[in-house]
Amino acid sequence: MTELTARVPVRSSRLSKINWTAIGGAVMTLVTTNALGLDDATQVKVLAGSTLAQSALTIVFRTWFNNSVSPASLGQ
Repeated sequence: MTELTARVPVRSSRLSKINWTAIGGAVMTLVTTNALGLDDATQVKVLAGSTLAQSALTIVFRTWFNNSVSPASLGQ
């Protein structure tokens, strides 16, 4: 097995750095709350809550994933 000694930088456009799933989730949340007839203040609260929940779950998942995948588990 070979060792990874350096990371190769990857060039990407600005658009590739946008979290499209977060944007899609926000749009779907607004469409759903609008379809339910909720007022603007409630829509903002629901959107803020769902964004915070998504961010928290992302942190939890990334922490779990980073701790569960190690060079030893990959056979390195």
